[in-house]
Amino acid sequence: MVRRILLRRQYLSLGALLIIVIALGALYLVVQSVSAAKAQPDFVPRNIIVRVSGTEGTPFSARIIGNVGGPGPDIDADYTLRSEPINYDIPGDVVVAIFKKHQLEGTLKVELLADDRVITTREAPTGSSIVAVSFPFYWSYVAGPGD
Repeated sequence: MVRRILLRRQYLSLGALLIIVIALGALYLVVQSVSAAKAQPDFVPRNIIVRVSGTEGTPFSARIIGNVGGPGPDIDADYTLRSEPINYDIPGDVVVAIFKKHQLEGTLKVELLADDRVITTREAPTGSSIVAVSFPFYWSYVAGPGD
């Protein structure tokens, strides 16, 4: 019994450590995004659109932070893909967006548009579950269940 409790504590400690590492990694990416924004004064968009599309009926979670450190959206919600793309208008010039499919079937495509031009596109095909993008620090990521 005592051994089970100790093992559970170990797993909880490892889970907490993993959450801290992920949070620090996300913070690092946000800082890099802000630094990149300051280093690229030649292109400062008036607005950014995060467009999500894919297989209709695919459930997913969205985590979007816009205009880091300023008045911008902070979206954390669950959605289901429809036949029409879902657009998130982001005022400002910095965005970090992470999407997770709740099932491995179906596709989830994320596009970043700055001033109505596509900056980057990433897709989580069948078998993958996570898509993450940011601007102006051109970072993107696609992961499957084992990643």
